Amino acid sequence: MKFGHFAAAVLILAPAGAMAAHVAFPAQGASACYTREYTGQQMAGHPNQKLNRVFVKIANRLSAERDYNSATVVATGRDGQFYSNDNAGCEQKKDGTLLCSVECDGGSFSLIPLDSRINLKVTPDYYFPLYKPGADIANPRPEDQLSLMGADKDNNLYRLFPADMGQCDAAWEAAKSQTPGC
Repeated sequence: MKFGHFAAAVLILAPAGAMAAHVAFPAQGASACYTREYTGQQMAGHPNQKLNRVFVKIANRLSAERDYNSATVVATGRDGQFYSNDNAGCEQKKDGTLLCSVECDGGSFSLIPLDSRINLKVTPDYYFPLYKPGADIANPRPEDQLSLMGADKDNNLYRLFPADMGQCDAAWEAAKSQTPGC
């Protein structure tokens, strides 16, 4: 049997669950949670990485004009402090990626669906700031924020996995930092 025929036979005989499916973003009116906690060993291997836990809640909403997604990012820094930003509005691209941005120049990022996870990627040549609870986001002090820069290879990409919605909701409650809006 030639290799091409063998490979085709393996694909045909593989059980349906054996082939990885892309993570799907939530359907209309639904929400989804993705998270990751980096171990001490992983953090030691990346001493410049700012975040050790990341939570992303994606909500699909229907407005009078259109169906759209929003995303909320909550994280903890190396110090264990919670950080967050306002909800980001997200536009879904043809490849399934969500391009998300926070109003009033609150930064931007992409949520890229992969086989068993999503990647949160800070927009190249841009940034995405996160703030401590109670921070004045109009005039934040340096110690009240973490800025993730698109050009910073240690802090521009986070791999996240599907999680129970309760994890994202609990993180948001712990990190409530500001009233949404400019």
